[in-house]
Amino acid sequence: VETKKEEDATKLELGQFKMTKNSFSFVWAGQTIDIIDKNLVSNFPTTGVLDPRDSGKIIYSLYEDSPDPFVVNTVYSYSINTKKSEKIFSKTIDSATLDLFGLDGNKLVLWSRAIDNSPGPCYSPVIKNNASLYYLDLNNVSAGLTHYEPPVSVLEQVQKDAEQCLREM
Repeated sequence: VETKKEEDATKLELGQFKMTKNSFSFVWAGQTIDIIDKNLVSNFPTTGVLDPRDSGKIIYSLYEDSPDPFVVNTVYSYSINTKKSEKIFSKTIDSATLDLFGLDGNKLVLWSRAIDNSPGPCYSPVIKNNASLYYLDLNNVSAGLTHYEPPVSVLEQVQKDAEQCLREM
């Protein structure tokens, strides 16, 4: 299990997909990127990250139900230039999804969440149990998933964000 030093950033990087009546786009660090891929629009992921190895690509994850109770979880890379998606990783899991949690350097952090778990808007998987966090090393995707231990600074920031969210409800 890898840990990070305190001087590292307090938040994992994560962008948002946005859909309006006439457009579909990805927002990353204040930059809006228009999306054309019809597969991406029809499946509508909610979060993604800009690929740290190639700023012309967006990485996102989707899941689809397969015969009960299994779920097929797939990570894709969308090329901004070609407007096409390519599968870079796939894993079938019993009754769980792999939700994109953020980017830590070249580590794509994923949250393994029970399919029937809807924890609410202020919840983060690092608040109570890091056991459900994994990462995919984007430089060695074939190595598969590895348990992810967030740095203390991320744990502290997530707790503050959750407390603020609860106050605003």
